[in-house]
Amino acid sequence: RRVHGESSGMLVLWLLLSPAIPLAPSALAPEIPTFHALPQPYHKTDDILKQIMILAQTCGKPDNFKLEMHTTSQAMDLEVSTTPVSHGKSDEFFDYQVSHSKIKDSALVEIDHQNAPPNAPPKAANVEIPASWKDKSVPPSQLPVLTVSLPSSGAKYPGMIMFGEHGRELISSEIGLQFVQALHAVVCDDAPATTSVSMLEIEESEYATSDPYSPSQIRALLSKWELSIMPIVSPSAREIAERYDFCNRKNSNGVDVNRNYPFHFGEGQNNRQSEQYPGDAPLTEPETRIASQLAMRVHPKLFIAVHSGAEMIVTSPAYRQVRFDQMPSGIQKVVRGIQSHDCPECSVGPAAQVLSYLAYGCSMDYMFEQGFSNEQNPTNPGEEHFSMTFETWAGDREKERIQSVNIERDFPAGQVEVIRKQQTEFESLKKDVGDLQYECLNRFNPPPTLYTKVTNQWTKGLFSTLDAAWKELDSRPSQG
Repeated sequence: RRVHGESSGMLVLWLLLSPAIPLAPSALAPEIPTFHALPQPYHKTDDILKQIMILAQTCGKPDNFKLEMHTTSQAMDLEVSTTPVSHGKSDEFFDYQVSHSKIKDSALVEIDHQNAPPNAPPKAANVEIPASWKDKSVPPSQLPVLTVSLPSSGAKYPGMIMFGEHGRELISSEIGLQFVQALHAVVCDDAPATTSVSMLEIEESEYATSDPYSPSQIRALLSKWELSIMPIVSPSAREIAERYDFCNRKNSNGVDVNRNYPFHFGEGQNNRQSEQYPGDAPLTEPETRIASQLAMRVHPKLFIAVHSGAEMIVTSPAYRQVRFDQMPSGIQKVVRGIQSHDCPECSVGPAAQVLSYLAYGCSMDYMFEQGFSNEQNPTNPGEEHFSMTFETWAGDREKERIQSVNIERDFPAGQVEVIRKQQTEFESLKKDVGDLQYECLNRFNPPPTLYTKVTNQWTKGLFSTLDAAWKELDSRPSQG
């Protein structure tokens, strides 16, 4: 105690005798962010993590529904190469698939960057959380990875689906939760896994179907796929958004994890204040390390990232300019079918063309690169695979759709009061959080009156894509 007191006295004396030292803003007392409520029916990050863990624990067939919970500390212990990959097989693949020779620069799309849109804005049945879990807290440092499959005698295609890369896109992980619940109901019950059921009769030129997928059809899909699913890629980003800042895109380190991958890394925005700040180096973030490790393990033949803020079905590449009609016929067929039956209002095509800007170091392009097998030549047609992003909601374009909802007409009598209450609370947030925050909430997430329609639409869209992709892959020549 005596030594401690002497040390404190010396410190006080030094401060008194020293010239005034200007304090950096970070050294001042931080401004405490205002906590805001998360509108129902949206789930808190903690509850999504709990529900996923409970689903895994309650699966009667654990080999069909495997859960790995990664911690951020474990992820940061992974050994990674700090040398970014600027050019890989993807560059050769896209050139080859267009013309079986190098594309000339004049064949590429000219993007009007001056008129590009701004990047920033000015039904799942809930698992009953047991009483023993009520007081538990699952920290946002827990990142879940699910592997879902059914026993099958035949070879399966590896698929990888990610939700919740950006915090403000709450609806993404809501879709992910419903998708996971639908899979759980199929792979964990006692019904036999039927692999001989035929898919719905559809035109040969169009893979997707407007009808929902039945349990038997989902089982048939899972006889073709082994799925790796990240239902909430960045829990810390979502938790910041749902608690304090509905406009927040980045994780708790201030990094856009969808720009942190080692493929054409850092060729875009490098300003720390940018919404698309990629970090100081590739794979600095636990989210991207876990996803990268998973991709290198499975080499996905289909990758889907689910986002919101627009209505689009876009494909790799995002880092270079290619027209949709220059893309392989297979991906055109798959995407057009999904557009026709699941999102007629969606724009479709390569991301760089549809978005009118280039994105570097993003998951979609990196996962496409990882989809190549290690030994094969990327120009082999048997190497064809798919990497795409679903943009599931654009609130700034949905005013008419939102206003057209009639709660009494559109909902069963037993749900009317609940939906009306949720909608009223949703709209009342505007006076609590301000115009900008409310605009972000609306732009990236549907209101309660449309929440179930959007989650149903894109859950079905994911099954459509799985259906379409395996049929196209089965039609390709074998590698050799």
